[in-house]
Amino acid sequence: MAGQYQYRLELLDRFFPREGRILDVGCGTGQGVRQYADRLGLEPFGIDVINGNQASIEFQVYDGLTLPYEDAYFDAVTVVHVLHHAADPDRLVSEIARVAKPGGRLMIIEDMASSRLQTQLTKACDLYFNKVRNFWKFATGRQKLDMVRVPMSYEVRSYPQWSELFTGNGLTTLLMKSIPHRLVEHGVFILEKSGARPHA
Repeated sequence: MAGQYQYRLELLDRFFPREGRILDVGCGTGQGVRQYADRLGLEPFGIDVINGNQASIEFQVYDGLTLPYEDAYFDAVTVVHVLHHAADPDRLVSEIARVAKPGGRLMIIEDMASSRLQTQLTKACDLYFNKVRNFWKFATGRQKLDMVRVPMSYEVRSYPQWSELFTGNGLTTLLMKSIPHRLVEHGVFILEKSGARPHA
């Protein structure tokens, strides 16, 4: 993983558990969750609406709305630049909260709509990275064709809007920060599922 994403690993080291299962929602190639799992000693699961998986993880394609796992199944969940692609982000966040264990940790990273200009820049960058760049990677044999078919709903929101959605689904914010990245502002949320973690 590129050095510019080192902050993700540092946050995982600081906040995430060292045993159990980790789910990456919208895992893409699966390489991110594979690295997270190896670093933390967790069992990796990935799920996406397309099959771009290239890693050795438990992987499923799903409908973008309902996660095919039982309640409180995961000790950790990561959702990186996914919610603004979802057809129904509110429902997806509800599902993410449902499959997290009480006391489980979540890392959600989103492109932020902190201004009208930032919203338009986010949409432009989204189109480039998910369509133009992914097609070039496919054409040069570095990525599956399915990665060009990423849904583009452009459901960008502000910090207060995302925070309200997370809180309404029983997720407590442990850390919220802004990470400037090229032209787009990334909002990073470290969350905890409400309720005490059950004893093993």
